[in-house]
Amino acid sequence: MGEASALTLKAFSVEGMHCVRCIRKIQAIGESCEGVSRIDVDFSESRITTEVTPFFQTNHFQKLLVEAGFQIRPLNLSELEKPANYKTFLMRIGVAGACAGNIMLISASEYAGSGQSEVGSFLRWINFAFFLPVLFFCSWPIFSNCFHSFKIKKLSVDLPLSIAILGASFLSFYNLVAGKQEVYFDSLAMFIFFLLSSRYIIFRAQAKFLSPVELKNIFSQETFRVLTNEGIQEIKINELRAGQKVLMEKGSYFPVDSELLSSSIEIDNSLITGESLPVTVGTYSKVFAGAKLLSANAEVQVLKSLSDSRLTALLEKINRKLKVESPVGSLADRGAQYLTLVTVLVSVVAAVLFYAYNIEDGLDRILALLVISCPCALAIATPLAHSLTVKKAMKEGILFKTSESLEIFSNIKTYIFDKTGTLTTGRLEVTQWTPEIPSQELKNIIGTMESNSEHPVAAAIKRSLGEFETVTLEDFLEIPGKGIQARFRGSFYEIRRSEESAKQGVSVFKDGKAILTAHLVDDVKSEIHSVIRNLRESGKYLYLVTGDQDHVARQVGKSLGFKGEEIISECTPESKASYVEKIKSLKQGRVAFIGDGINDALAMASSDASVSMNSSAEIAFKSSSIHLLTNNLENLFKVEVFSRVCLKTIGITLTLSFIYNLSFGVLALSGMISPLIAVVIMPLSSLSVVLITLWNILRR
Repeated sequence: MGEASALTLKAFSVEGMHCVRCIRKIQAIGESCEGVSRIDVDFSESRITTEVTPFFQTNHFQKLLVEAGFQIRPLNLSELEKPANYKTFLMRIGVAGACAGNIMLISASEYAGSGQSEVGSFLRWINFAFFLPVLFFCSWPIFSNCFHSFKIKKLSVDLPLSIAILGASFLSFYNLVAGKQEVYFDSLAMFIFFLLSSRYIIFRAQAKFLSPVELKNIFSQETFRVLTNEGIQEIKINELRAGQKVLMEKGSYFPVDSELLSSSIEIDNSLITGESLPVTVGTYSKVFAGAKLLSANAEVQVLKSLSDSRLTALLEKINRKLKVESPVGSLADRGAQYLTLVTVLVSVVAAVLFYAYNIEDGLDRILALLVISCPCALAIATPLAHSLTVKKAMKEGILFKTSESLEIFSNIKTYIFDKTGTLTTGRLEVTQWTPEIPSQELKNIIGTMESNSEHPVAAAIKRSLGEFETVTLEDFLEIPGKGIQARFRGSFYEIRRSEESAKQGVSVFKDGKAILTAHLVDDVKSEIHSVIRNLRESGKYLYLVTGDQDHVARQVGKSLGFKGEEIISECTPESKASYVEKIKSLKQGRVAFIGDGINDALAMASSDASVSMNSSAEIAFKSSSIHLLTNNLENLFKVEVFSRVCLKTIGITLTLSFIYNLSFGVLALSGMISPLIAVVIMPLSSLSVVLITLWNILRR
C-alpha cells in the first residue's frame, strides 16, 4: 500500500520512433529500468508516460534511451494535454529541401557546360558544402536507428538506406577530391528530401491509426456540461471527477458511474448487460458507465472519476497487450529482417560485379535497389491491422485484450462453456424453501452471509428473504465452487449446494446438519439455442463444464443439445482447468473457454483463448483474453469474423509487400528504375498497406 501511494507520474517527449519495433524497444528498456512501475508509449504523440517509485533515476532512464538511439526530454504534466510537436522532423525536411534546391540551381550551370572548367570544380565544392547539413543533420535519424540496432544485434530496416546514402556520399566525395565530374550531391540531396517527406506522410498515417485505444472508440461524445458555482461549464470526458454534477442529454451515454439526481428516467443498458428492453431508474439510483439515456435530459452526480473506472483500466491493459509481439507479428518482423539481409547481400554482390564494368551505372542500380527494398511495409502491416480491428470491434461491443487472441480466434475448433451466467441468465430465483420458510433469525443470518458474496445464488436468496437485519458474523469465508461459511453466536453455519434435493438448490447447514433448502431455477438465455446450433453446424466441438450438480447440468445440457460425454459437472476450479487441459490433449484444434465466474479463472488461463461478459466477476474479467460488453453470446460469431478479417488483411498486405519488394527490386537492379523514382515508389508500399487495411477492416 505504501509503495503504491509513492508512485508518481513522469512524462517524456521522444524522437526517433519509426515503427512498432521502436515501441517494443522503449518498453523493454522501461521494464528493465529500476524504479519504473509501468511504462506506456504513445506512438501517435511521440510520448512516454511512466509511473515510477522513489528509486527511479530520470538521468539514468534518459541515458538508456539515448544509447538506444532516441532523443528524449522530460515533459511537464501540463504538456500532456498539448498535441505532439513534429518541429524537428519538419525542420529536417525543410533543411533538406532548401539545400537540395540550392544544389540543383548551382548544378544547372554545370549541366549547361561549365563542368570542365575551374568554375565547375568550384561549384561542385559549394554543392558539397550545401550537402553536408543534408548528410549529417537531415539523415541522422536513419544512421542512428541503424547503429543502435546493431548494438542490440538486430538488423534495422534502415540498413539498406544507410548503406545507399553513405556509399554514394563517399564515392561522390572521392571523385570530388580526385577532380572527377561524377559527383551525385544533387541527386542525393533530392533523394533524402523525398525520402524524409515520404517518411513523414507514412509516420503521420501510422500515428493516426496506431494511436492507443481510447474511450472515444466506444463513446463518440467527448465533452459534457457540468454545473458549477459559476454556472454551466463544458469540460472534456477525462476531466470528470467524483462529486461533480453533470447534465446528461437525451441519447448520450453515461461516461462514468453516476447517481441520478433527477426524477425517474429510462435508460438502455444493452451495452452493459445485453438487456435490450429499457430500464426505469429512480432518484438516487446508481447508473453505470455505458448506459444510454433514452428519456428527457437528466442531472446526475459523478461517483467515480474516469481514471478509477473498470473500463479505463481495461483500455490501459489492452494498449499494453497490443504492443506485445504476437505470433504473426513476430513472423513478419523476422521476414523484414531477412529481407533486409538479402537486400544488403545482393547489393554487395552487385557492387563487386558492376565495379569491373560500369561503376556509375551500377551505383544507380544499387542505390535504387537499396531504397525500394526497404521493408517498412512489413513492419507496420500486422500492428496496423491489430489496432484498427480492436477499435472497430469495440464499437460493436467486443474488446480484444491481446493481439494473440485476435489472431487465433478464427482457428478455434472447440468451445467449452460454463453454465450459470453464461448459458443461463444468471438470475436465479428461489421457487420454495423446504421444509419451511426460514425464521426471522435465520433470515438475518442467511441474509448477512449472502451480503458478503457476489455469487448469483446469493442475490437470489437475498431477494427471497425480503427484509432482514444485518448481524455480526465471525470467520466468514467464501470458497469458490463450494459455498460460504461463518460463525454466529458459537454455531457454525454453511450455505452450499444441496446434496439431497432432486432439484437445483442450496442448503443451509448448522453445525454440520442441513436445516433448510432453497430450490432455485435459472432459465437458459433466449439466444443460446441458436448459438449452439450454429456452432454445431459449423463443425465446432462443444463441451459444457460446470460446478453444478450432475442432474442439473445434464438437464440443462441435454435441452441445448449437448451429448452425454460433452457434459462435465460438479467441477472445482482446479478440475475445470484439468478438463480444459484434457480436452486440449484431444488435438481437436484450439480451445476457447467461455465463462463469467470466479471459479472459471483457472480454466480461462489454461485455454488458448477465453471470453468473459460484462456481468462477469472481476477475476474472470481479468483472466479473459476477450471481453464482451454485452451478455449476448451471439457476439461470439462477431469475434470470429473480426479475427478472420484481421488475419486475412494481414495475409494480403504481407503478400503484396513481399511481391512489391521482389518485383521492384528486380526492376531496380536491371536499371529500369532510377534512385529518384525509387524514392517516389518506396512509400507507395507502406501507403498501400494502410489503404488496404482500412478498406478491409473498416468497411466490414
